[in-house]
Amino acid sequence: EDQKSRLEVVLKALNELGLVIYFNHIESLKSYLILDPQWLVDQICCMSRDFKRHRLRRDKRIQRNNLDQWFDLTQRGIVSTPVLRELWVGLEVDEVRFLRDLMIKLGLLVQL
Repeated sequence: EDQKSRLEVVLKALNELGLVIYFNHIESLKSYLILDPQWLVDQICCMSRDFKRHRLRRDKRIQRNNLDQWFDLTQRGIVSTPVLRELWVGLEVDEVRFLRDLMIKLGLLVQL
């Protein structure tokens, strides 16, 4: 238990310095540690951006495969799980789930 509390102190300090992201204040995300904060910013920006100004190469593929769902995202702010998976292409299923849950907890997504 003493080791656990020391680890918690170190993780909180590293988080405060911006070297890692540790969600000690969100119980359901407490077991996650982001070693590269820029990775998290990049992933959130794939989903939360001005889609007309900040285009990604994968956008065309998503439009081709999911035109109605792309319209919902870019015009109505409604995102489906298949579109999330394509926006976060290359990530594992559990990483997509983590990002979705994190964005819900932070109020960046609302589950309908």
